[in-house]
Amino acid sequence: MAILRALAGELGIARGGMPQLLADLQAVEHAVVTAVGELREREELMRGKP
Repeated sequence: MAILRALAGELGIARGGMPQLLADLQAVEHAVVTAVGELREREELMRGKP
């Protein structure tokens, strides 16, 4: 949480904006995890693995 507070401070986000920052970061995390999963699936298909 301290890292999140520091990031918010550097970005000029007031403490009240922390929940939105957290939600945005979680959305980005989800997008990255999904993209990595899709890339792994494609790689396996290209290698001929089911």
